[in-house]
Amino acid sequence: AEKTKAAGDELKERIFAVLEEDEFQTTPEIIKILGDETLSSQKVTARLTQLVNTGMVEKEDVKRPDPSNPEKNIKKVLREE
Repeated sequence: AEKTKAAGDELKERIFAVLEEDEFQTTPEIIKILGDETLSSQKVTARLTQLVNTGMVEKEDVKRPDPSNPEKNIKKVLREE
């Protein structure tokens, strides 16, 4: 259990480190920046939710074109200054 928690904390720190302060990013964009194709969007989204809940980042729902669903709302996050 400790190893799993430590891995989750490390992932959360890695995600926070790549967030931009001046523009929102989507989960797929964050995964691409991290360069780790083994990461699932569910894992990244879970860590982003933790960061939002702690107040370290903010989220905004926006309508943005998505190849599979043009009206899909995508969560984006922003590191607080």
